[in-house]
Amino acid sequence: MAQLTDYVSLRAMHEVVIEETRRLIARRRAGARGPAATIEREWVLGVGAQHAFGSPSGRFRFVETIATKETPEGAPTEMPKAWPVKGETMTSEAFEWFNLAGLDDSYNIPGIDYRPTHRQGDEWVDAQNFLRRKVAFIDSDPSLLYRMLIDTRLQDVFEQVGPTAVSGEELRAWFTGPIDGVAFVTALPVQQVYAELLFAAHRNLNYEFRQHDRVDIMELALAVPYCDVVVPDKNWAHLANASRVAREHNTTVLQGLRAFKEWAERL
Repeated sequence: MAQLTDYVSLRAMHEVVIEETRRLIARRRAGARGPAATIEREWVLGVGAQHAFGSPSGRFRFVETIATKETPEGAPTEMPKAWPVKGETMTSEAFEWFNLAGLDDSYNIPGIDYRPTHRQGDEWVDAQNFLRRKVAFIDSDPSLLYRMLIDTRLQDVFEQVGPTAVSGEELRAWFTGPIDGVAFVTALPVQQVYAELLFAAHRNLNYEFRQHDRVDIMELALAVPYCDVVVPDKNWAHLANASRVAREHNTTVLQGLRAFKEWAERL
């Protein structure tokens, strides 16, 4: 992408989450407490689709079967030998273009899930609404919702780092109650921002979660700890400032491009 636009990209979120967690686990094993060290910006920032998606195939992932609303996607599989979009066989400009935009209708063919974020966004909205109904049914204070959000973040972390990253003995020693789970998640910059933003959104009972909120919150969770200035939409900019995650990470979060233009003109 940099070859086309002169802009760099953030590293793939799953790679940043894994690296933050790896560093936190190392600190815990050394007997240290507190948050994981923020990763060096030089490692997080980079160029091209392979960096942005954390894969030699760029934005493309290969699985045995495509997911539907009724069934999950199949197991990961190798890139087919006949797959035409390869970094090693195309010019960098062509490879970046196919990842960034592609040709008209080039991805609208059987076997390619062109917009998986739409389905994933719908599923994510259903999950948020389920949490709301559950907390309302129990008639609990907001701390229960927060602990439930923390629990989902913990599950996400350990699914990504894999079952062998931490021993059973370490898990039993580090997680003796809900407070330990909160301490672990909030020690991970990306997960901490994600949890706080989502909790802030849930606190507004009149807010209706939308399909694209899933991507918005993921991008903010990655950008706030590692960027100087972030420009999301009005709603998420408000929540980033109201929840104080912007202040905690010393990041300027602006509401829209007009606010960014005004901010840039003052430099």
